[in-house]
Amino acid sequence: MKRILIVEDEKLLALMLEDLLADAGYDVEHAFDLTQAQSAIERAPIDAAILDIKLNGSLVFPFARRLRDDRIRFLFASSAYRIEIPPDLCWHPLVRKPYVVDEVEVALKGLFGDFQRAPGATANWPSRQSGEHPSL
Repeated sequence: MKRILIVEDEKLLALMLEDLLADAGYDVEHAFDLTQAQSAIERAPIDAAILDIKLNGSLVFPFARRLRDDRIRFLFASSAYRIEIPPDLCWHPLVRKPYVVDEVEVALKGLFGDFQRAPGATANWPSRQSGEHPSL
């Protein structure tokens, strides 16, 4: 079972997302601020994280870089209409809040490479881990 850390300062949204992910078969922990998030990853390994971009007025980007450097998968979440994600982090997925279970599940499956290839499909997209990205 994959362990997901939810870093979300809105308690109701965090609890709702925790329930949705638990029902989808994930082991879930949540943190309401960056100090709790840091403690969570030191306490036990995680497979991925969902990071609210703005936590109690602070941006999550330094913590995201730590996860990236530790090779922990993550995606961003935001309710903001316009979001400025730094260039070094812009390849990580973004889901909109309020959370929609299908969107979050698709994003997590993408992080873990759990998509089923259509019969006869031959496209071989580069992985995020390789540092290569498709040009759009």
